Amino acid sequence: MSAVAGQRAVPGDPYTVGQSPRGLVIDGQPRVLTTGAIHYPRSAPAMWDSLMKKAKLGGLNTIDTYVFWNMHEPSKGEYDFYTDRANLPLFLQTARENGLFVMLRVGPYVCAEWNYGGFPQWLRHEPDIVFRTYSAPFMREMRRFIAKVVDVTKPYMPEHGGPIIAMQIENEYGDHQRDFGHNGDLFADWCGQTAQQFNLSVPWIMCQQYYRVDGVIPTVNGFYCDQKLDKFRRDNPELPAMWTEMWPGWFQRWGEAAPHRPIEDIAYAVAKWFARGGTSVSYYMYHGGTNFGRTSGPFIMTSYDYDGFIDEYGLENWPKYLHLQALHRLLLEHEQFITGNSVPKSIKLADSDAAAAYVYGTDSDYFAFLINSDSLNSIKIKFDGLKQQLPPWSVTLVRRSKQDKQPNVLYNTAQLSKLVKRAQRHPARFETISSGLSTDNIRWQPLIQAGVPTITAKRPVEQISVTDDRTDYLWYRTNVSLPA
Repeated sequence: MSAVAGQRAVPGDPYTVGQSPRGLVIDGQPRVLTTGAIHYPRSAPAMWDSLMKKAKLGGLNTIDTYVFWNMHEPSKGEYDFYTDRANLPLFLQTARENGLFVMLRVGPYVCAEWNYGGFPQWLRHEPDIVFRTYSAPFMREMRRFIAKVVDVTKPYMPEHGGPIIAMQIENEYGDHQRDFGHNGDLFADWCGQTAQQFNLSVPWIMCQQYYRVDGVIPTVNGFYCDQKLDKFRRDNPELPAMWTEMWPGWFQRWGEAAPHRPIEDIAYAVAKWFARGGTSVSYYMYHGGTNFGRTSGPFIMTSYDYDGFIDEYGLENWPKYLHLQALHRLLLEHEQFITGNSVPKSIKLADSDAAAAYVYGTDSDYFAFLINSDSLNSIKIKFDGLKQQLPPWSVTLVRRSKQDKQPNVLYNTAQLSKLVKRAQRHPARFETISSGLSTDNIRWQPLIQAGVPTITAKRPVEQISVTDDRTDYLWYRTNVSLPA
């Protein structure tokens, strides 16, 4: 992958992060971000280095992760950010050492098919608390936890040459804001104000935030998101268009078939997003991993494979990994065309409205996307001297330099290369643990044997209140006295 002049790679010296309509601005350059979600609690620390190396080889420049409140503060005021899979600083350091940026999605509500959406069980016992609305007890505890996360992660901010380039507050709140009426609006505004009060050197985002909140970048989630771009630019002309969750698969509930999404469809959705002005995409999930212990949400399987690009066990998911790898590399190689130009108007390519071109650059030096959004029919087109038949539901990437007489075809989302066609599932193999990771860097979590209290009651008790959500089991013993 050729490097773009002036690109910032981490680790490095202190740098700056800002925002513009054409992307997050890193050291003065608007950037294309190819991002993949890897949740640190869903894989072992010994896997993190290998996962990140594979993500980077797959054409990613950024890692995305939630922060899981109930993992880090299982009991109120007792924090764990350093043992085993809770070792967030080690995860961030591993990203830095692999030259990857990080989007840190703090929440602290995260959903994520995770137990209680990431909330610790003790939170429900706070007096007068109402979750995710303008509730003083909830906002107090939420702000306190975010402040702790900020304190733990400050060494990994840009001013220290760290990998973090964006933070997220709340999660998909736009889907629920109206349920809380005026208090929902007040809470959304409070989230924006609270984020800004931390005075960090990186932007804050709120995903699926349909209603404007000052101080944050609203981002989108979905299987396809290019259709949201026109409205986004009308509402937020000064902000970059960021896709925080591109779903390349789905989670699996017990008893359901394993989800699968065709690789051609994934590539089409991503290429069309960038064609129409998107600047950042994040796959949820790139590596799904495993729901260890009791971390999965209701009816969610232990496996969180998600049909991602790297499977549950850390192996590349061929051919999906390979087909999208080629697209990511082309997007990054032509970053200066994409982010260095305004979003172009579409050019009609044929009699059908389904065929359109988006050209980034000048008449003689450009990078272009040729789109056929007809899901059934190919369309013959002629573009700048190039005759092509665009396959159904596809995007063709072409490049013309000043030396070329006509554009050259680089990639088509619906046409698989010989390498991709030959690829089946990745052959399993043993991998050595990175030499950079020693057991000195991992603090193992001790096994805590809780006491076994005895409770006497006239009727069954509410289980979570008794067990503190530490076990699925609550044993009952009943004594019955029978008359002689």
